[in-house]
Amino acid sequence: MRGLSTVAAFVVFLTAFAVVMFSVFNFYDVLRGEAQRGVSAVQSAVVHDAPVRLAYDGSRCLLEGGPYIFYILTRGGAAVYEGPADACPGGAGLYRYIGVARSGDLGYADVYVGPSVADAAADRLVIFHTSMDPFTFRMYLKLYNNSSGRAPYESLRVRLAYDSSILYCKFLDTDTDETFVGPAVVSPAGLASFDLGEVKCAPGAAFSHTTIGLHVEQTYAADVWPAHIPVVVHVINFTASAGGGGGGGGGVACSFVPSNGSRFGSPDGSPAAGL
Repeated sequence: MRGLSTVAAFVVFLTAFAVVMFSVFNFYDVLRGEAQRGVSAVQSAVVHDAPVRLAYDGSRCLLEGGPYIFYILTRGGAAVYEGPADACPGGAGLYRYIGVARSGDLGYADVYVGPSVADAAADRLVIFHTSMDPFTFRMYLKLYNNSSGRAPYESLRVRLAYDSSILYCKFLDTDTDETFVGPAVVSPAGLASFDLGEVKCAPGAAFSHTTIGLHVEQTYAADVWPAHIPVVVHVINFTASAGGGGGGGGGVACSFVPSNGSRFGSPDGSPAAGL
């Protein structure tokens, strides 16, 4: 009988121990599940912000990744606009454009309003055999945004700069000596390239050497930043340089060589009218 009671007591002990351990593990699982739910709740309550692209159509600034129901515009850490409209930055400076989504998440873009470095290039060498024959080449404008914000431009006005006493030049797309590109946004530390189209020039007098450059006006709202690129294409009349006079007869070859480099400055003078 004593042996049976010992066995029974041991069985009861094992049963009680199993119940206790089961309760402990079950309680641990409950605690872990609640903890995970708490972490998820905290994470979902945190506002998520992410950098997004800025789109500009010439009058409105839009943040991609919306829709956003509220917008905040800051400059130097201070709010300069708060409201439901998709407002744009005002004058020159560095801004942060923030959109608030219905979920509470934020999309933001740093915006730079100011001039970028302008440059231009032509596409190839051009050779023609008579100095009075017209010639064409393709022109490209390059803008380098050397800031940490996205640079919006309402328009980029480009005018040909050349010696109108010996040449008559125009953009074929506009039939004048100026053209416009934009609106556009150039990314931070980014380089944007714009195809300005074909340029046609016709000599109006004999010459041995001349250059063709560009005046570029970068425009945003009421701000205009002029830049002068003095040399984009060299025009060299080899016959005239050798003493042939450059006009009329004989085979005359002119070469067009793209030149790199750009400078800021105010436009000086006005190019002549197109062809």
